[in-house]
Amino acid sequence: MLDHSQRKDPDANNTELVIGALLGTVDGKQIDISNSFQMTLKASKNPEGSNKAIEYIFDVEYMKKML
Repeated sequence: MLDHSQRKDPDANNTELVIGALLGTVDGKQIDISNSFQMTLKASKNPEGSNKAIEYIFDVEYMKKML
């Protein structure tokens, strides 16, 4: 995920948000992470003057493939 974050262009106005998924188990206060992968989260664009909240969209098919 760090590599994914470092490769994005911070100066681009339309840069996607960088997020990731962690896979693992929790046993009390102990967390064991067995895998991780990057994901993208795109924000929908609202028409100018719209009061509608911005919606964020996951690529669900990509996430299913990575699991």
